[in-house]
Amino acid sequence: MKYRTFALVLISLLLFAIIAGLAFTGYSVNKGKSETEGRVILEVDVLGSANQKIYDFENITALELLQKENNVNLTYSKYGAFVECINSICSNNNNYWMYYVNGEMAPVGASDYRIKNNDTIEFKYGRI
Repeated sequence: MKYRTFALVLISLLLFAIIAGLAFTGYSVNKGKSETEGRVILEVDVLGSANQKIYDFENITALELLQKENNVNLTYSKYGAFVECINSICSNNNNYWMYYVNGEMAPVGASDYRIKNNDTIEFKYGRI
């Protein structure tokens, strides 16, 4: 009886050590997918009327994602590329295209932001 209890405790400790080791080494249940591939939601919102689509992606920027199925016109400055028009809806004196990552104003330009798995990318047309 003591041997059986000892064996169960030993097996439990070994399983715990294996699970803890996998957690520490960053083993992922995504079967090896890196942050630069996976699924992303792209939303294009024109004055409150939004169109959302889910994409599988691998190593692309927010701008490249937008250009997959949209006609995009850009303007360039020393700060990089800016989205001027999406599908013939263009910035003007009152409304502009802005983009957001996971509900927050994007930290960098759309041509510089590398999409990560499970991101939500939103391009919104409206007043700032």
